[in-house]
Amino acid sequence: MTAGIDLALAMIENDLGAHVARAVAKHLVVYHRRTGGQSQFSALLELEPKSDRIQSALAYAKRNLDKPLTVRQLANSAHLSPRQFSRAFRGETGQSPAKAVENLRVEAARLMLEQGRHPIEVIARQTGFADRDRMRRAFLRAFGQRPQVIRRNARAEAKPEPRAITRNANGPFGAPGRNPVSSEHSAASMPIAKPPRAH
Repeated sequence: MTAGIDLALAMIENDLGAHVARAVAKHLVVYHRRTGGQSQFSALLELEPKSDRIQSALAYAKRNLDKPLTVRQLANSAHLSPRQFSRAFRGETGQSPAKAVENLRVEAARLMLEQGRHPIEVIARQTGFADRDRMRRAFLRAFGQRPQVIRRNARAEAKPEPRAITRNANGPFGAPGRNPVSSEHSAASMPIAKPPRAH
């Protein structure tokens, strides 16, 4: 389903432009509510960078979340000096580069928690938090919930509800209150009447 949405957004961007694609994507995620009051969001959509350089830096960050991401590295990917990059980044997104990277890490970690079965320590390393304690603090800031709670809620939502067993009023074989097996058994167990003796 996610791949289909990505394809549709790419087609919209090609036909109508990036601003229309962003508006459609934002509309798609705003109305999907998750357990605990949290909403599904895209960190990149919330940032909405305007320049290609800042977009390139964010794309670089998302591809390299498992690595330490410094302002200098992000600035180099945007072909700016660290000072120019920090000023331009905050001006376009309203966030510091460090906060934006944390949001990207949190989003990636949340998806791994909800869709996979990796241990929390592994998810923390793969998304650049280094250890589960740092990831826990970031989740509390972003969602007000610990990673374990979000995983538990996601599994509870995905668990199918038990189906109610409906009984057939005519019995399992269609005859009212009759069961051929039980009827046969009852007939076999009935005593056979003996003929009267002749005097």
